[in-house]
Amino acid sequence: MGYDLHITRAENWSENKDQWISSDEWLSVIETDRELTLDTTNGPFFADWSGDSRYESPWFDWVEGNIFTKNPDKQIVRKMLQLAERLNAKVQGDDGEIYSSFNDIPDRDVQEITKATHTPLYLQRDRLWSIISILIIILVIVIVNVLDIW
Repeated sequence: MGYDLHITRAENWSENKDQWISSDEWLSVIETDRELTLDTTNGPFFADWSGDSRYESPWFDWVEGNIFTKNPDKQIVRKMLQLAERLNAKVQGDDGEIYSSFNDIPDRDVQEITKATHTPLYLQRDRLWSIISILIIILVIVIVNVLDIW
């Protein structure tokens, strides 16, 4: 699993009905961008990017009217901003956050930020049970002291 960033024309990338970037538009961008190369071994709209990135093979793919990539580093987000401008679109994360300029790009990779800001649900539950257990112990101590049971 990873964190996706999307180029979209919709208010929310997951609800882009009637606001698609067409596959033909995307293919046209690939044809005219010297840094993008169509790689049909990974799908009919998959493009490799030859730009500077910490990844060996950065990529973009078109799916259902949006262009996306996984776990982008800062340079990939920068490229996505350039592509979005050409397509009259915007860059949006899985959680709906918008990247509208280079200044919006975090210093760390998007994946690292989402790891730091998103606590997995199972950890939230563990924390909740710890708090409940402590409260029960405190309640028992108070009851024992108030009722002078021991």
